[in-house]
Amino acid sequence: MIEPNERAALAARQMLLARAMRIGWLGVSIDVARMRLALRQFNPEQPRVPAGQSGGGQWTGEGDTVAPTPAADSPAREVTTDASGATVETTRRPDGSIVATTHNPDGSAIRSEYAASRTAGYDERHVVMAADGASRSFETEGNVQTIRDGAGRVLSRTEWTPAGPEAQPVVQQAYLQPGVGAKTVELGLMLYGALAGRNVGGTQAVAAFNSREYSSSGNIADPQLSFVGRLTQQELDDLCERRGDVQAMTNEAAKYYRREHPDMSPQNFGTAVHAAVAREVGKSDPDFRAEFSLIKSEEAGYGQLGSIRIDVFERTKNDVVCVYDIKTGQSGLTSARIAEIAGNVASIYRTKRFTITEIRPE
Repeated sequence: MIEPNERAALAARQMLLARAMRIGWLGVSIDVARMRLALRQFNPEQPRVPAGQSGGGQWTGEGDTVAPTPAADSPAREVTTDASGATVETTRRPDGSIVATTHNPDGSAIRSEYAASRTAGYDERHVVMAADGASRSFETEGNVQTIRDGAGRVLSRTEWTPAGPEAQPVVQQAYLQPGVGAKTVELGLMLYGALAGRNVGGTQAVAAFNSREYSSSGNIADPQLSFVGRLTQQELDDLCERRGDVQAMTNEAAKYYRREHPDMSPQNFGTAVHAAVAREVGKSDPDFRAEFSLIKSEEAGYGQLGSIRIDVFERTKNDVVCVYDIKTGQSGLTSARIAEIAGNVASIYRTKRFTITEIRPE
């Protein structure tokens, strides 16, 4: 039998969910026992606002600015601004639920909600809205992620397994307009960039793709985003066994050049680190190799000769290619980069499934 207080709380949650759906934002729920998922967004080691000040005891971002919080009887709220100019508003409600909304300078936004119970049936849900009004929601329950369009129609459902991302059957939407897949990639990469910028607590952002067909030239055509989220390093290592090796190579190269060449420009430092990792990877193992990225090199070099940027590819025993995107700067993944990676994966390994994760010097 449901107690009156429980019934009232349930009714309130249902009302909030209905209101959120009317304004285009979809909610999320997270089980208390699975709070590790929620904590992936928030680093307990972050500094806090000093006691006695507005918002005292709340988290701040390192180097971020903090806006005043509302009255004491309102939900705990903080607003931070990062180096890119994005504003992140985080609200921690008395019932334990968490809402975080990122407003980007270009007019796009990401809303993430985490609830204190599983009444909504989700662990977490992120809604990404482009400046043009297009949106996608990324709902995760357990190891299964469902991607929906702005009208709530299911575009894909994927389970993350130790053997890699596995597509789950969904009803095909014959009425979907052309370009839906491209917009999903665009908005998914926006979410991936936000998650990758907050790799905390032993977690790692990852994006997975599955291409539907091969083109006549042998390259993958139309890569589709199937999963974007954060995994524990162990979950990722179960599939991508050489991740730790690539991280160690990157760390060692960065450590050397920081020590021996402290005055290097950021562009030259990046080139040196990428070249060192490429040499370390070598060419002896066909299932573990460094591949030159023309797009990443051009972005990093600003037209300078000699700019070199690579991706490291690892083909797993499950025929999924793990792509390690080595980063020393701030540039993010673009749709053009995904097309480049998909083409390289297809031409080298003749496979259509690949994952991407960032590797930054530690």
